[in-house]
Amino acid sequence: MSNFTDSFLSANTANFPSEQLPSLRERLSQLDDSQANQVIAATDVKNPTTALILSIFLGGFGVDRFYIGNTGLGIGKLLATLLLPIITFGFSLFFTWIWVVVDWFLIMNATKAANFEAINTALATMTATPETVEVIEEKVEVVAEQVEATEE
Repeated sequence: MSNFTDSFLSANTANFPSEQLPSLRERLSQLDDSQANQVIAATDVKNPTTALILSIFLGGFGVDRFYIGNTGLGIGKLLATLLLPIITFGFSLFFTWIWVVVDWFLIMNATKAANFEAINTALATMTATPETVEVIEEKVEVVAEQVEATEE
């Protein structure tokens, strides 16, 4: 394992789930230096503390969820904050803010999980075998043939 990989894991220990760090270190150690550097460069690591601060100040608008890539939950929080009080004449505002407060306790672990998912995706694309690529190409060809047959 390269010195850069060790320093990356040391600097980002708080950004990944602690129980997943040994498996992450092992998977990165199986790569050569250039592959490990490509995986690390392709991974956009989000800071859980930043996500918590965004959640505290702008969580009602879903900014915290947009930050970590959970677009669906971000849109849901935004709509719940802006539209539900208008539709229900303010009765749902209490329940919307319960969601925001609960998210203060969940956002840091969600950020760590999103970071781990991002680096796993980068590792999976880097370590894809030629057999996997051939299977994907074959499926694309089969789909293309079926589309041509239905057009005739």
